[in-house]
Amino acid sequence: IGAVSAGMLAAQPSVALSPLLAVEAAVLERFPPARPSSSSSGGGAVPLRWLPVLRHFQPAFLRSAVRRIIDVPKWVHHIIQPIAAELEPFMPQPFAGEIAGMCKALGISLGDGILLNFAYESTAFCTSIVVQDDRGNIYHGRNLDYDFVDILSKITLDVQFIKGGQVRSGVGVAGWCSGKNGTAL
Repeated sequence: IGAVSAGMLAAQPSVALSPLLAVEAAVLERFPPARPSSSSSGGGAVPLRWLPVLRHFQPAFLRSAVRRIIDVPKWVHHIIQPIAAELEPFMPQPFAGEIAGMCKALGISLGDGILLNFAYESTAFCTSIVVQDDRGNIYHGRNLDYDFVDILSKITLDVQFIKGGQVRSGVGVAGWCSGKNGTAL
């Protein structure tokens, strides 16, 4: 946005919206939104909750995506994987159960599943903006500056979280649990 001040954005949301729409159009042209969609009611057995989401992807591809996202030297991975698995009892439910269920479904270790879910926190170099237009519509733009964006673009999906009759829609990444931080599912 550059020289546009916060006051200008508040007074004239369309000032910020035009550049955002141009950027979005350029991104959509390069990365068309052919994302699968899924929903989670938050009900059912916790370890099985995300199996419908995982079924949109080949397990072998997701396992290779996990390896790429974790991407540390083998000797480091050998050390941190069992340590990560030991963190599971300290993680809140339902996240720990959801991660364990996905690990079992994909045939990956619990340590790798936890490392995958920590990848967002440890590598988050993203920026975002939220603007509201003059009709009250809210737009959220996010730039995910990860080294593995080529993988993320292939495992991104639209998700509806349904709980207590309330629906929250969002974009998630297969293997990142439950929307706990805005990008995860």
